[in-house]
Amino acid sequence: MPTTTVAALPNPSTGNGSYTTSTITVGNSPVGVAVDQYAHLAYVANHGSNTVSVIDTRTNRVSATVPVGAGPAGVAAGGSTHTVYVTVSGEDLR
Repeated sequence: MPTTTVAALPNPSTGNGSYTTSTITVGNSPVGVAVDQYAHLAYVANHGSNTVSVIDTRTNRVSATVPVGAGPAGVAAGGSTHTVYVTVSGEDLR
């Protein structure tokens, strides 16, 4: 099953330079990710399965999978509005 890896980068204020990674299973052919830091959510466009995976960044688990239409290729999150924008390459918008 396809996966994407999320890396939590070190916090410069701690000075220890350590980081952790988590492997999170998402849809087929993940091609883009956007983060809404205030909502603690990451959105992964899954080109091969025509969905967007919603990841709760506090738990690093998929909280929802949303059908979006044929071939999502990009995703952007509006932090102040908590709105997610997805580009699709097909005409089958759901």
